[in-house]
Amino acid sequence: MYLSGLNVPLASSMGRLFDAVAALVLAKDKAGFEAELAIELQKTAMAYKPEASSYRFNLFKEKNRYILSPLPMFKDIIGDLAGGEPKAKVAYRFHLTVAEMIKKIALALRKETKINQIALSGGVFQNNLLLSLSLDLLYKEEFEVFIHKKSSCNDSGISLGQAAIANFRS
Repeated sequence: MYLSGLNVPLASSMGRLFDAVAALVLAKDKAGFEAELAIELQKTAMAYKPEASSYRFNLFKEKNRYILSPLPMFKDIIGDLAGGEPKAKVAYRFHLTVAEMIKKIALALRKETKINQIALSGGVFQNNLLLSLSLDLLYKEEFEVFIHKKSSCNDSGISLGQAAIANFRS
């Protein structure tokens, strides 16, 4: 299905990526509420003492946009789980891989645009482990990083932004 494009829509939501990996690692196919599995995956990863490397992934440019393919990562995760690696290690490596994805895209965009500032926003950055790993990698590359401090990084921040725009326009 994936290779033919049948019923495989393009997605930009990190939440769906977290859901898919959590389903594999935690062996769960249902969540009771939004981000439940992602939260459990983060808790599982926090139990691991970091000494792991990230999983493989592909980053390529097509028609002036960058595309991340997590297919190699999924193959590695399935291999690790089948090989008996601890769930905490697999969960931690996944978080590190997402942070590496963010860094690689930021580096590619900086090379093209010369812009050295990056804003980390969206519900996925409620995940403290991912935020911490991403900040560490970006600071090592000397990026100026902006994060939410007075408002939430999730969907409620969208409402705040919409209200600010409406106020500005009126």
